[in-house]
Amino acid sequence: MFTERFGGFLPTLAAQLAHTLSDTGDPAAAVALLKAVHAGRARTFGTDHPKTLESLAELAFACLEGGAPDAAPSHEELLARWERTFGPDHPDTAELRWRLRTARPAWRVRLTLLTDDVTTGRPVTIEVRLEREDSATATVPPPLMVAVSCPTATTVDPATAEYQPGGAPTRFTLAAPEPGAHDVRFTLYDHASGLVLQELKTVVHVQGARED
Repeated sequence: MFTERFGGFLPTLAAQLAHTLSDTGDPAAAVALLKAVHAGRARTFGTDHPKTLESLAELAFACLEGGAPDAAPSHEELLARWERTFGPDHPDTAELRWRLRTARPAWRVRLTLLTDDVTTGRPVTIEVRLEREDSATATVPPPLMVAVSCPTATTVDPATAEYQPGGAPTRFTLAAPEPGAHDVRFTLYDHASGLVLQELKTVVHVQGARED
């Protein structure tokens, strides 16, 4: 329904379900679902039908995000098939080319709480950085923008910051006026295009202030 109405990379229901499975900690289930979707579309529409290729792209990215890049088709094969079907200058081909360029399975986002005594009124420092996995040939990703948001009254400084992967980590200071569990969401954007690359959420457990 989403594909027929809107076109492009807006997710089908199966892709949305796969994203939900991955976000809740079950990337293997997401890959299994998208493999079944791709196999069904290949039988129904043919291997080079646009719907089949869309499901293959979703499967490829699910494999990358799940830490199983060897289970996905190569970037070169996927892009070549898209160019044959859609044309090298089609907007969807350009979008796929950008997604492949910014897909960095060899890098993982790390959040580190640098403050031991997490109590109300005291600043809490969280460090954000990308770590290279076991791949010496991994290309350094382009510059990123990191934005932080909290649904509670927690204050964050700064609200956004630029980060150069491979360089010094970016640090954010949080201050919670009340004790409890405070959700903190980090959103990583591609600096050049402004497109969202990844969202992460952590919970900071804040204790009540101790009496001296």
